[in-house]
Amino acid sequence: MFQSSIGTRILGNRRVARFSKRTRSFTWSGRGARDGQFFARLRIAAPGGITDVRRVALSRRNGHFRTRPAFYRRASCGAVSSFKLERPVFGGRTNRALDASYRLGAKGEVTLELLRGSRVVRRLAPTRTQLADRTYRVRIASEKLRRGDHRVRLTVVANGRRTVALLTAKRL
Repeated sequence: MFQSSIGTRILGNRRVARFSKRTRSFTWSGRGARDGQFFARLRIAAPGGITDVRRVALSRRNGHFRTRPAFYRRASCGAVSSFKLERPVFGGRTNRALDASYRLGAKGEVTLELLRGSRVVRRLAPTRTQLADRTYRVRIASEKLRRGDHRVRLTVVANGRRTVALLTAKRL
């Protein structure tokens, strides 16, 4: 369990709890954590020696956890093999930038946009052809963005098929 922020102060990814070798469901009291934004990283050993890793964004307010929209898309073998945001929050007191990265499974035309609600706030890169098996990184400045949820939309057209992926981060 990682805490990303306390109030409007962004911490990075501070580990606040670790639960190893669990085989059954359990309840965590939240001890050692303050209200703010979190994410849980889950590692599951699948048959055949494969490890499945997932991240779930959470918000804690008045001691209660609630799930948040995804900020991380798990690895796949499709047109978008990887797409993630560095953390579920950005901005804050120090105007921390939002870092996004993606990797394509096949060469394709890529469009990257930042949305607030359904409105496109910023086009992050012009549409261009990008190669497969290469990681692309984008840094999004937070200074001129309003508080609240922002979504990063990645659109890939590869082999005649269109794939759209959306991830969300909260501007503090």
